[in-house]
Amino acid sequence: MLIHHNAFIAQRNRYETLVCARYGVDAATYAAVTELLAPIALPVVRRKGEYLQHAGEISRYLYWVTDGVARSGYTTSTGTEITISFSTESYSAPPYHDLLAASQGSPARYFVMAETAIEGFRLEWERLQMLLETEKSLRIYHTKVLEYLLQQEARRSYTHIAACATDRLASFRADFPGLEERISQKVIASFLEITPQYLSQMLNGSLPKPERNND
Repeated sequence: MLIHHNAFIAQRNRYETLVCARYGVDAATYAAVTELLAPIALPVVRRKGEYLQHAGEISRYLYWVTDGVARSGYTTSTGTEITISFSTESYSAPPYHDLLAASQGSPARYFVMAETAIEGFRLEWERLQMLLETEKSLRIYHTKVLEYLLQQEARRSYTHIAACATDRLASFRADFPGLEERISQKVIASFLEITPQYLSQMLNGSLPKPERNND
């Protein structure tokens, strides 16, 4: 367990500057949270295509990705996969509302899959909630994370509803720099809610009228 503890702290230290800037927390709070989480963090490795969470099951774990790409999404009644978010290095999964649903005993709406081989850590959601009840520094950190997630979700929802496919692609590139080269065009298209064929035409410079995949 000490090995796991030290490995988690080493990875948290690796991303300290990036995460503190993202959430607007100071180094002292970040370090305090790291120490609190280390005892309940267990290493996780998944091969490409393996699931971290299945839709319809209770969401029991928060995953923190240290290497690789995980994606969250759902499957429509016609069998079409829609991607709603990506978790790259230093980000967590699954979508937070699945964890909140688990607190009420409700199943997850979304699957979480390793889009590439991934490494990271798994934290049991129930134990994390217990820490939130007693640890002020973790509550402060948690609030900052929630504020960030709400802002991101609101902006992305607006972009997907109001923007054309070209603007959605530009937003994807801004939100996930470098990710386009790491995942398939099929998955990018599922996130943009367009067909892979339409995305290919966009990337090739041939732009027909914008469409949405409303399966």
